[in-house]
Amino acid sequence: MPLNPWNTLFSFLTIILPLLNPFVAFAVNPQGETLLSWKQSLNGPAEALSNWNPTDEAPCVWLGITCNINKEVVELELRHLSLYGTVPTNLSSLVSLTKVVLSSTNLTGSVPREIAILHELNYLDLSDNALTGAIPSEICNLLKLQEIHLPKEIFPKESFIGDNKLTGPIPREIGNLENLHILGLDLNRISGNVPAEIFGCRNLEYLNLHSNLITGNFPGATPLPC
Repeated sequence: MPLNPWNTLFSFLTIILPLLNPFVAFAVNPQGETLLSWKQSLNGPAEALSNWNPTDEAPCVWLGITCNINKEVVELELRHLSLYGTVPTNLSSLVSLTKVVLSSTNLTGSVPREIAILHELNYLDLSDNALTGAIPSEICNLLKLQEIHLPKEIFPKESFIGDNKLTGPIPREIGNLENLHILGLDLNRISGNVPAEIFGCRNLEYLNLHSNLITGNFPGATPLPC
């Protein structure tokens, strides 16, 4: 009796499709793909970001992710996790971010220059990690940044890069940040003078630079007599 070709095809698909399932392309959007790519670069326990599911349409329900009504990622907030990696550098698809918090997540390396692409960013917290290197001057192009402070959650909006091991001077471009309210760079190894350009931060209300290698007098200050 001749074989029915449709039955043969159905049997073949029943066997082969489950085997191909692991190789099906991700359903998640480009922002989710970027986040997953960063996740794959981390060396921490997989369960830390276990609900970052590549089959989701968008990453809006993932741990630490907040989206707007257009399903664009506006917040990345991860605290007290053993991620063991570096601050993400592939940020071209995440320009909608307004808030980045990667506090106490065992990150190393430097503060990436690529962060300057996040023009909507007003809140940056990289505190309680082991970051090294100089503060990139490009960060001073983030004109919507409102606060830079220590890892003490006493303000509603903060940008923390304190309690790391950052070196080098405070970028003179800091004066570009006219909306900056709080600047805390203490517990680092920042050196050199405080640049006079800091007076460009017209809304600055709080400045903390203790436990660094700062030299010289504060701009405009009169030295105390011996």
